Amino acid sequence: MDYKYLLSNTESAALLSLIPIYMYLFTLYREKHMGIWSIGWSILFLRIVLLDSGVVAIRDAQIGLLVYELQSIGACVLFMWGANSFSGNITKRLWTYSAIVVSIISTILAFTSLPILIKLSTAACFVGITYIWTGVVFNRLQTSKLGKHIVSSAYILWGIHTLNMPLLLNVTWFAPWGFFLGSILRIMIAFGILVVYFETRSVLIKTDRMNIVGKMAVNVAHRIRNPLTAVSGYLQRIISKNEYCKHKSMFKTILEELNTTNDTVREYLLLSNDRRAELKNLNLNEILKKLLPLMQSDAAVIRVNVKLELGNVTELYLDEYEIRYLVLQLVRNGLDVMPNGGELTICTFSDSDTIVLSIHDQGNGIPPHIIDYLGTPFVTTKFDGGLGLPICYSIADRHHAFINFKTSETGTTFFVHFKIACSVA
Repeated sequence: MDYKYLLSNTESAALLSLIPIYMYLFTLYREKHMGIWSIGWSILFLRIVLLDSGVVAIRDAQIGLLVYELQSIGACVLFMWGANSFSGNITKRLWTYSAIVVSIISTILAFTSLPILIKLSTAACFVGITYIWTGVVFNRLQTSKLGKHIVSSAYILWGIHTLNMPLLLNVTWFAPWGFFLGSILRIMIAFGILVVYFETRSVLIKTDRMNIVGKMAVNVAHRIRNPLTAVSGYLQRIISKNEYCKHKSMFKTILEELNTTNDTVREYLLLSNDRRAELKNLNLNEILKKLLPLMQSDAAVIRVNVKLELGNVTELYLDEYEIRYLVLQLVRNGLDVMPNGGELTICTFSDSDTIVLSIHDQGNGIPPHIIDYLGTPFVTTKFDGGLGLPICYSIADRHHAFINFKTSETGTTFFVHFKIACSVA
């Protein structure tokens, strides 16, 4: 039929233009997931050209049907393997074993005289479930960009469409629409994966910069901290001696300034990814309640009301010192943009498989020119600092959490998403 040739040619042309991009990115960066995806799309491209187009019959040809099923099984496993590799997950051996078993069953069924509905059912079920799970893997990526949602939704729809395929194969009026839907979904996924890749790569570049700055900061901090400790120790000994009583107040002032400097050095150490968080089973709400008086005292100076809206959340593995720093830093950032007063709202709530901390201010929003660089060391709208948010991102990373935000002219909300999987029962 004409629509088969038209759709397969359109889809083939789209994939033929994208596969070289996947291969080029693999040769450029040598990333395993890009190589896996390149092979997966190449297998699918051959299936579309030879089988989907009708050049080789599959309905009445046993070999053609078998090749169609084996290519579909191989491609879907490669797509899922690539998605897991991209997201940092390990593909369980169960998927490989299942693919082998399904391939054997499909081979046996292909050479029987059973109806094509039964011959295709085993492979279609496995391929459909695999695509749905691949969509779930993409949906769990720690990014709020649009590309993730497009790819995730397209994979899930492709999986559902594949599950329905044996049942709708003989429905003649649906066949053109089925081919059209499958082609559109595959093209969306092929383009969408590249979009997600480049969106995530910008984050990885930022992370690499953070790691470099973090290592430099930690190295400098250690070099400063050791002499500071020695000076502080000698000062404390001097203060305890009677002959220096008349200079006691001066020495105490010096000691206080040294302690302030030591606190600053400690903040720099929080940038280190090698730092081990002292995780304990804690409730986020309880930490916020303890911090409330301190936050209110800071806010009262500029006539800002701090409001807590705490939901029913489970306990998590948290480092209390680091979480206190993260909360206070985000709160103080919010207070800084409300010099004329207002309300700062702190919320906690459960959302799917995460516990979310949100901090909303009523400032004028984040300037557009720094939005893409937010979280990068020394990128700030203040006259000093520039390490507060990068430290918050490092803390979130050590807690297997991630930070995103929404901003407008009426205010900014920062969200910190903690995985419930990291909580203690």
